[in-house]
Amino acid sequence: MVIVPVPLHAARLWRRGFNQSVLIGSELSKYTGIEMSYNAIYRCKITPPLKGMTAKQRQRIVDKAFALRAGARSTLSGKSILLVDDVYTSGSTSNACARLLKQAGAEQVLVFCWARVINELETG
Repeated sequence: MVIVPVPLHAARLWRRGFNQSVLIGSELSKYTGIEMSYNAIYRCKITPPLKGMTAKQRQRIVDKAFALRAGARSTLSGKSILLVDDVYTSGSTSNACARLLKQAGAEQVLVFCWARVINELETG
């Protein structure tokens, strides 16, 4: 198994100073002993904040926003991936990353998130 955090675009990382998915993934790696690949994937497209957007809008925005780094296939192929996302809202970001990881040969992709946004329709 390999831990892969959802990446931020370099510009957003520079402004924010940290990637919360990397911080969560680092702690998971320390606690479990599972290797973490910090840079298997990267965000190749700047995307606006997704707050307040519908699931379809989110999906359209993050589509093709991620890419594989050179050599990532050898790290990911045949392995189970624990994809770390800080907040799971519609699943668009996690799904875009999971598709890419599967294309790289990952056997399975499991999503670990710190928080999950509950839609009021789901609580009814």
